[in-house]
Amino acid sequence: MAGMFVHLHVHSCYSFLDGLASPEALAQEAARHGMPALALTDIHSLTGAIEFWDACRSAGIQPLSGLELNVSAPASL
Repeated sequence: MAGMFVHLHVHSCYSFLDGLASPEALAQEAARHGMPALALTDIHSLTGAIEFWDACRSAGIQPLSGLELNVSAPASL
């Protein structure tokens, strides 16, 4: 079924040393491949969230916002 695949773990240029594409480029490419939605899960940052949201809405796809965090237990436990 075309258009049913959705990337749920995507890093943009706002993920330091881990992503290259701009939120705009990611949204355009997802739309070009017929994806109904796309998730942005940058590392430790929501810096590109508004840019991503606007780009997805312009491309006609549903934006899904997330965040990748590295969390560890306190040393006292």
